[in-house]
Amino acid sequence: EDEEDEEDEEDEEDEEDEEDEEDEEGEEDEAIIGPLLIPESPPSTPESIALGRELTLKVECDKCHGKEGRADGPSALELKDDWNEMPIRPADWTVPWRFGGGNQPEDLFRTVRTGLNGTPMPSFAEDLSEEETWNVVHYIRSLAQGTEPEVKRTLVSTKTESPLTLEFDDSRWDSGREFYVPFSGQLVLQERLFQPAVHSMRFKSLYSETEIAFRIQWNDPSSSEHKEFGGKDEMTIQFPAQYRDGEREIPYFLMGRPGRSVNLWLWSDEQGKTIDAKASRLGEWTLQEEQSLQSSIRHINGQYTLIIKRERVNGHKGSIQFHPQRTIIPLAFSAVEGSSSEGGTRRGVTTWYKLLLEQPVGMQVYVVPVILFMIILGLEVLLMIHLRRKDK
Repeated sequence: EDEEDEEDEEDEEDEEDEEDEEDEEGEEDEAIIGPLLIPESPPSTPESIALGRELTLKVECDKCHGKEGRADGPSALELKDDWNEMPIRPADWTVPWRFGGGNQPEDLFRTVRTGLNGTPMPSFAEDLSEEETWNVVHYIRSLAQGTEPEVKRTLVSTKTESPLTLEFDDSRWDSGREFYVPFSGQLVLQERLFQPAVHSMRFKSLYSETEIAFRIQWNDPSSSEHKEFGGKDEMTIQFPAQYRDGEREIPYFLMGRPGRSVNLWLWSDEQGKTIDAKASRLGEWTLQEEQSLQSSIRHINGQYTLIIKRERVNGHKGSIQFHPQRTIIPLAFSAVEGSSSEGGTRRGVTTWYKLLLEQPVGMQVYVVPVILFMIILGLEVLLMIHLRRKDK
């Protein structure tokens, strides 16, 4: 009987232990299923932004997103999704309108706390307090405006009086107007590209009496690892090979067509410089006989900066000419990111834009209206005097 009693007690204890374990598991399940309560966001301050930057480095966000948030961390090209083991890129914090989980403060708070299912983005709920999470959110939002910049179809080149240089730190670039240019995938010809890796660029231009220069900046996670994929990085500015002022018919935007060719200013890291080329079919080009383009390139923290300059008029056959009387010229762009297996017809492209050589405002713009005002005022006074004399 004593043995039976002991066995009964052991069975009861085992049942109680199992019930306790089930209760604990149930509590854990409830904690997982429960909704995430997002507290009210504290105000963003310079201090919270600075703390947020420090925290992103502390929890090693930079391994994927990079030190400046441009998705150029050392692990950026090694990431794969959770479902199909397909390559996936980390989010570029400088283009928040492309965030898959939303870019509002509450969206970012949720993403940092919970992670994103199916992606390598983990939860940082155990690494960051709620206050620290908000600091990270404030830092990410400080890197760029939340909405996509306006796309302007006319790109303005600013006049400067002194000779142009290829220096990246030339202060005159600060006076130039910056334009946002988005890329779309090349969907017309085989082989197609639906999602270009280079999604956008920033454009500036300066010109003097004798020269013209362009500065293009775009994000690229690496300037060298793409060679493992057999690819190369490219950036191309495209002009009509022949163009007359006011001409409506311009070449096909995908590098022209036979009989209506285009002039390409093409930089690639394979060439190591910018070349002057001619094309009449997408992805196929030939070198111009005479080369007069000058350029400089650098890659820092996931961003390329390319400066190209040339004489406005060089007389080379097949090259665009920026004559003094010509103020509007069509131009288009295309880009290749080598680590994404792009190249040839697989590239990011744009349609035609207009380049406007901005004309300086002369003193006559201010003087002529004043003179006209004085003349009209004088005529009105004379008319009033004449009418009063007539009445008398």
